Amino acid sequence: MRPLSCLLLIITILGAALAQQQCVPANTLTFTSSDRILVNGYRMNIKGVAWFGFEGGSYCVQGLDQRPLGDILDLVKTHGFNVLRIPFAGDIVVNMDRRWPNNINYGVNPGLQGKTSIQVLDEIFTQAAARGILIMLDMHLFDWSQYNNQPPLWYSSRCTYDSAGFCVQAHPQCVNNRDGVCYDYTEQANKDIWNTLVARYKSRWNFF
Repeated sequence: MRPLSCLLLIITILGAALAQQQCVPANTLTFTSSDRILVNGYRMNIKGVAWFGFEGGSYCVQGLDQRPLGDILDLVKTHGFNVLRIPFAGDIVVNMDRRWPNNINYGVNPGLQGKTSIQVLDEIFTQAAARGILIMLDMHLFDWSQYNNQPPLWYSSRCTYDSAGFCVQAHPQCVNNRDGVCYDYTEQANKDIWNTLVARYKSRWNFF
């Protein structure tokens, strides 16, 4: 018997949004979109919520110092959300073997003990999938130290602007991370981050 993936669909009927879980074989789940998103032919309405933390200095989503991961995801599902947007800093991917969460209460989350930040994200994918919740990743910034000094582009270079406000010349500039290493988030470096994430999560049906 093939395993099933159960996606929490938000279906609109006569103006009322109804939450319904739709199960399909895990290896046949397909997404198509034009002016709407269809999941195996079913129209899907997204009802999402952002879960911050991986983009900050705690290297993990917030709330795990207070409640078990499963309880938080149950709450997300109970309120009818079917997508979690998870902002993250590129640093936790570039340095995935050296970034550890520092805001988890392992008394209430014993299953996360000994996991790096990226491994905690793995567990969120797993437990969200069990509840029919999709994960949308968002590289919010390169390093948490940039909160008050964020480059305006998708790479870390600074710009010389013309009178119309367009970037006419980019000046390479690296970003100091917590290890004191200055890392240059070039366009290629950003592509590498996303390629790493796609390779890691492409087999997860709820990687959205």
